[in-house]
Amino acid sequence: MRFLRQMFGPSPTPLRARLTLEALDGRLPPSTITGTGTDPLDSSALVIPVSAASTTTTSSTPSTSATPTNAAVTQPQIINFTWSEGTGGIVTFTGQVIDPAPGGLTVSFGGDPESLQGVKTTTDANGNFSKTLIMKTNGTDNGTATAQTTDKQGLQSNIAMTYVIV
Repeated sequence: MRFLRQMFGPSPTPLRARLTLEALDGRLPPSTITGTGTDPLDSSALVIPVSAASTTTTSSTPSTSATPTNAAVTQPQIINFTWSEGTGGIVTFTGQVIDPAPGGLTVSFGGDPESLQGVKTTTDANGNFSKTLIMKTNGTDNGTATAQTTDKQGLQSNIAMTYVIV
């Protein structure tokens, strides 16, 4: 360091970089982010599920009957949609549906993989789902896999996505 100072003189003021974020790419947001799809930073389109435990009473005295704080109908959400691969092209897709009544909903798979076309599964009482199948290992099943459900009120969920390489 002393040699450099002798050769070039005192070191100049160090430059500092200021990092900023201009925009996020909205093409493939994670499956836990929902919105309009046009602006991933637009939080006005986010749907937050109502907890079954949050209630209010309609009188000033304690009551055993309670009404939900949010009587609005909420769109079901698929979260934690992912896949894992076993041997010989065996692939398991898992995820969870968030909805006031998540049990017994049909989850439909699709997207790029040929082996997912028309495949369906049903959620358990907690909204968890899992589907294991054998996928082609020749490249035709590589690509974005999707999952979507419709709740008992007829509302469609977000389209959850995960990228598969078998």
